[in-house]
Amino acid sequence: MRRRIKKKKVNKYNVLREAKRQKQKQKGVRCICYEFLPIGKQDRRALDMDELIPDCSFGTHWLIEAYAWNDSSQVRIFPCTENGGTTNISPLQIVLSDGNNVKEVKKDFKLVVEAIRNDRFWAPNYSKTY
Repeated sequence: MRRRIKKKKVNKYNVLREAKRQKQKQKGVRCICYEFLPIGKQDRRALDMDELIPDCSFGTHWLIEAYAWNDSSQVRIFPCTENGGTTNISPLQIVLSDGNNVKEVKKDFKLVVEAIRNDRFWAPNYSKTY
């Protein structure tokens, strides 16, 4: 019973499924690109030691999404399980950009993906991080 309740709590929102759905949309708010990567050992340790972030002990993977609207753009980062489930629909970090410049959004997206692949998510190398 406990395992079933824990599974329901951890997989309350499936952000991976939502990113795939947003990528296939024809109109409206649309995901430009997304990446699903495992959490590295250093990032896992930093995530466990950080007291300001709510409990993300369930997280084994990162989901990175890029969106572009008319007036602003953003890259969102979520901690989630291996199947894309998360307890909170809010992202862990957002990288904002002004305007609808898709090239700049993809550039920011590539910076974040490279930092996560190199196990340096917490390194302050993103521009315009909020």
